[in-house]
Amino acid sequence: MMNHKVKLRIYMFVTLMSMSFCGSSGAQVISTSSSQISDDMHKAMVSALKQQKEGLGMRVLSIEDGKHVLSGGNGRYIIKGNLTDLWDGVTQTGTMKEIIPSLPEMVNPSRFFINIGNPEGVKILVFLKSNCSMCDAVFDVLSSPIYRDKYFFEIMLLANDEQSKIAADFVYCSEDQVEALETLLENPLASLKNSTNCNVDTPALTTKAAMAMNIRALPTLHIKSKSLSIIGDPSAHL
Repeated sequence: MMNHKVKLRIYMFVTLMSMSFCGSSGAQVISTSSSQISDDMHKAMVSALKQQKEGLGMRVLSIEDGKHVLSGGNGRYIIKGNLTDLWDGVTQTGTMKEIIPSLPEMVNPSRFFINIGNPEGVKILVFLKSNCSMCDAVFDVLSSPIYRDKYFFEIMLLANDEQSKIAADFVYCSEDQVEALETLLENPLASLKNSTNCNVDTPALTTKAAMAMNIRALPTLHIKSKSLSIIGDPSAHL
């Protein structure tokens, strides 16, 4: 029988997956009768929820003078300032001792990762996107024959903008994902297009998978055997 932690992890991941059917905001408004709430107020609530940033836990109300105006979950607190998405890439390298949660087997975790390198080498989980700050350093590591001989890289491609989405779709939707990844490694900023429609839903679910694994910043490399995460340029730590 599954222990309590495993059941909780599966529940959290399934919940995250189910949120993908509620629109990009990851939230939904339950329909109510006019006796409970006015149509105008209902429309305003829907509009606000659609502006939610995935994983943020706050609502983006507006952008004023180049700064984001955010509302807390209960609407009591308002914050105005610069909003930084660490999935755009970090500017400094750091390390962190941690254990990254594993995805439950019921969601077939292997479909989120594309593998390159030596299967007998040290396993490293890699989380990155095509155009994030410092991701170019990770692309250099992944392309190096020296590192490929020493390590086995399990790579998840993420996206939070149109350019990185095109790149992720190009790789995950290709019949030969490894070959497509090799093409991306040669030129991460190339214009990439698929000749056929995507027949898998993986690109749409990688964000949910990464959130379930507590990936807070890109690029992130995680060496499970050392419980070590490297955020930024990994070359000095491999």
